[in-house]
Amino acid sequence: MANTIEYSYRVNNLSDPSAVTGELEKINGVVSARFEDGVLTYELDEHTDEYDILITAMNLCDSVGAELIVGEEEPVSDYDYDAVFDADDFSSEEEEVGLDIEEGFEEEKKKPVLFEPEEEKGDHIVASRKKLKTESTIRFIELAASLVLLVVALFLPENARTAFSFRNVLLIISFAIAAYEVIYTAITDVIGKRWLSETLVITVACIAGAFLGRLTETVILTLVYALTKEIGTYINGLNELRLDEAFYTGSLPVTLSGGGTKKKTELEVGDVVALEQYEILSCDGKVLSDATFDCHMIGGGLSESFAAGETVLAGSLLVSENTEVEVIATNEDSVLERKKKEFLDELDGQTAPKNPLAEKIIVLSLYLAALAVAFITPLFLGRGYVDGLLISAPIGVLIAFIANIGYYFSFAKDCFKTALILSKINAISFDGAASLKKLGSANSFVFDADALTENGEIKPDSMGALKELLGLGARNVTTDFSACELDESVRKQIDFVDKSFDGERKVAVGNGKDVSLSKDGSVAIGSGEISFVPLAYKTAKRAVKAKKTAFIFMIAGYVLSVAAAVVISIFAADFVLLGAVPALAAALFGSLLDLSVARVK
Repeated sequence: MANTIEYSYRVNNLSDPSAVTGELEKINGVVSARFEDGVLTYELDEHTDEYDILITAMNLCDSVGAELIVGEEEPVSDYDYDAVFDADDFSSEEEEVGLDIEEGFEEEKKKPVLFEPEEEKGDHIVASRKKLKTESTIRFIELAASLVLLVVALFLPENARTAFSFRNVLLIISFAIAAYEVIYTAITDVIGKRWLSETLVITVACIAGAFLGRLTETVILTLVYALTKEIGTYINGLNELRLDEAFYTGSLPVTLSGGGTKKKTELEVGDVVALEQYEILSCDGKVLSDATFDCHMIGGGLSESFAAGETVLAGSLLVSENTEVEVIATNEDSVLERKKKEFLDELDGQTAPKNPLAEKIIVLSLYLAALAVAFITPLFLGRGYVDGLLISAPIGVLIAFIANIGYYFSFAKDCFKTALILSKINAISFDGAASLKKLGSANSFVFDADALTENGEIKPDSMGALKELLGLGARNVTTDFSACELDESVRKQIDFVDKSFDGERKVAVGNGKDVSLSKDGSVAIGSGEISFVPLAYKTAKRAVKAKKTAFIFMIAGYVLSVAAAVVISIFAADFVLLGAVPALAAALFGSLLDLSVARVK
């Protein structure tokens, strides 16, 4: 049976508990729900996203006039904080990729502060995740409405005698809904003198479309681009939140010894912080009395004892009774914050363009070519400047659009970037994109027998991990017994038949191997060990597949765009704007692939 986790929250004015618990129990992943003594408790399968359940519970309570209090939940065990991860060697026994971790942060119970700023009333991780989800949902609904209006308009006849036909009104409304964020971003880019901006190019394309009287094509162009942009915005926001969660050191005001509070960024060396049970330390400090902390976030254990005078690091969770800690390094200078900066630098180094200067030169050259085609070519067409402009302007716009080829290829790079972030917060450390690609391209695994056993017995997760790898697409999973003596009965259970095949791409799993369980290989796995190998493989495989597919679609999109510019301009110049749609559609598909990686679980 799958492991489960309980979450409990205090609820005020709940007169009909069954209206809430009954609906919660209908949700997939909710094992049970109950309401006792003013506390709502639900039990979830370990692979269920608790944030979604929490939001549903809050909405259900609101619908019956009750109030679920986030941040005042009842503790359900001595330790209920298994969802915060370390930068290099976080241990997470039962966590899934992308699992929301508000339950740990909500354990922080702060004393009320008079005239508390709005952003400090609750944990910023919870608030930011809710804001991201709400804003993205609203935007996707807007774009869906724009698409519906566009489809309806396409079935209506055109009225050449008036520009204000019902069809055109629908198209204008559809365009306004899809384009307002694009145009606003373009204006801010111009103000900020960011001339190499894809939003600016799209806005110019819209102006050209209006000038040519091709409203339908303009709406299609804008809608596809707006959807692509919104998916990218959502993924970036999700990744930023995951990084905040991975390097979490608290967000609520810190209580000082003797009274008063400070933001964690305002703490100074020498301050004495008064910690209550289940609070996270926001700085590196010297504990002033014996205490027990959960230090797995910064590479330690789930329960470590500290004597008075010993150093405890930011990100550690107090699991014993209240204690005081003297600040010896502020939040900004803490070990965990330095690890975060190191990881971000490493991430940029692995995913940034290898030659950004050459890329900028190419983009700038394309922009100049676009301007030349659009405004200089008509002088040599021999049919008058205005008539020539009708042919050259859309071609110039298309060239300018293609100038953003680097931006659209970045979706393929983002697949790897997202996968690296997901892996890091799940205690899986790739030493570079190359090792991620190697694991994701593998179709055969060889396990050291030592990696599958402990003290001569099979580890609990070993058989499940081996079978899961086969289910994920590995065609061969075998065991190497060369350096391990085992009883025959144990050996038989993990001695899979070697099914070698042509085109086999093997990776070795074990201490010091490609996938290392002792943190000295190219892919290092934390305390999750064997059970995390399939998770690492799934994430890497999805990223590699997404990158390859995105590359194919990008090439196809731009080839079709150029073909459209050449062919359509000969017969109907005012339709050239549609030539940009294949490239945009390819970019949209690339962003969807990146989203599929971001949602790996």
